[in-house]
Amino acid sequence: MEYDGDPSISARNPRPLVERISRELASGEGVRVGFTDELERFFDLLEQTIMTGDTAWLDPILYDW
Repeated sequence: MEYDGDPSISARNPRPLVERISRELASGEGVRVGFTDELERFFDLLEQTIMTGDTAWLDPILYDW
């Protein structure tokens, strides 16, 4: 997937990116919903990691994956 310069996609608002990735990578609606949930969880934890400087915030999702 190539970045097309969409200004609605930013580090502060990853939702358009999450939805776009889910549409392009997940084949069925059921798979897409689960995939979207995991990506949203990842971005939430990534935000916590950036805000606190503590990479341990990512540990739970990395262990699950």
